[in-house]
Amino acid sequence: MKAVVVGSGSWGTGLAQVLCDNNEDVMIYGNCESEIRDINENHQNANISGVELNPALKATTDIQVVKDADVIVLSIPTIAVESVCKELMLCWI
Repeated sequence: MKAVVVGSGSWGTGLAQVLCDNNEDVMIYGNCESEIRDINENHQNANISGVELNPALKATTDIQVVKDADVIVLSIPTIAVESVCKELMLCWI
């Protein structure tokens, strides 16, 4: 199963970590370049201090990654749900 977790904050990263630790193919999508870089390069996220992330866990700022997903997990603030879902819909148009 290929999963994309939309949201690179503490909840999104935590959910992605659990999926990755269970041998799922996981990608985190986020819009914060520094968080994405931290996940990919240092296997950590400043939102979750002291936790080393699974090296297999990857992250991107390219929303097109959802096209190949079997499962999409939304882990974003409520205020952003409408705008992010609109962006997601544009990936398939």
